[in-house]
Amino acid sequence: MGLHMDDLDAYFFLKMREAFMLSGKCKVIIKTFNYNVPLPLEINIDDLRTRLLLPPAINVQQVLFKTIRDECTWECSQFFDAFFEICHPDHISIWPDSMLKHNNHFCKFMLREVLERNKNKTAATSYWPSYLKNVQIKQPHNPEWETLTESHTSFLEGPTPEFRLTWC
Repeated sequence: MGLHMDDLDAYFFLKMREAFMLSGKCKVIIKTFNYNVPLPLEINIDDLRTRLLLPPAINVQQVLFKTIRDECTWECSQFFDAFFEICHPDHISIWPDSMLKHNNHFCKFMLREVLERNKNKTAATSYWPSYLKNVQIKQPHNPEWETLTESHTSFLEGPTPEFRLTWC
């Protein structure tokens, strides 16, 4: 699935969830493209939640994200907020941006969301991080999975890790 980031809205994500639910177990590869100046991604998450009548798809086994010149996806979390509202994948792999050669934006994003969730456990929120039970991280050179913690910030500068997500 290739996405041009200039035309995404709540309706797009509702249709994507519908497609996930129509299949059995699925593996998804998402390539995002942004050949223009990075645009602010404006997805009305509250509108998406209001229109999302069914729970998130839980049959998405693996997601591979690849970007092409697309810093705006990683730096603003609205794409991922919408994506994780419609599905709860088990495993996520990130490929480095093919033009910019960055590979740690998703890692920083996931670390920020997980740490923020841990700080605000008492806050009443229904956003997707509150449904994460555990996030594990695995470095390419290490076969062991480790629970993602603040100590993993040093991993963000190295090869892209994989993520295993456990949802409530």
